[in-house]
Amino acid sequence: MVGVSPTYLSQVEQGNVDPPTAERVQKMAEILGQNADELIALAGRVPGDLSKIIQKQPTQMPELLREAKGLAVEQMQMLIDQARKLKGEDEKP
Repeated sequence: MVGVSPTYLSQVEQGNVDPPTAERVQKMAEILGQNADELIALAGRVPGDLSKIIQKQPTQMPELLREAKGLAVEQMQMLIDQARKLKGEDEKP
C-alpha cells in the first residue's frame, strides 16, 4: 500500500537499512491510524513542513526548540496553546 516490501520493513526493524522517507512513514501512519509526527520521529526523520518552517526562521525556530527542550508534556501544551492564541487560533486543528 505504501510501496515497500515486507522484507524491507523487516530489515528496517533489524536496523540493517535506513528507515523509509518521512513521506512514506506519513502514509503508513495514515493507514494504521497512528500519529504521523510520532512515527516520523521514531524513524529518525523530520517532516517536510517542519524543515520549511525552520528555514523561514533559521535563528528563532531552533532557539525555540532548544528552550522548550526538557519541558513537561503539560508545559509543552501550554506553549502550544499560547502560540495558537498569538496567531489568533483559539481552537485546536
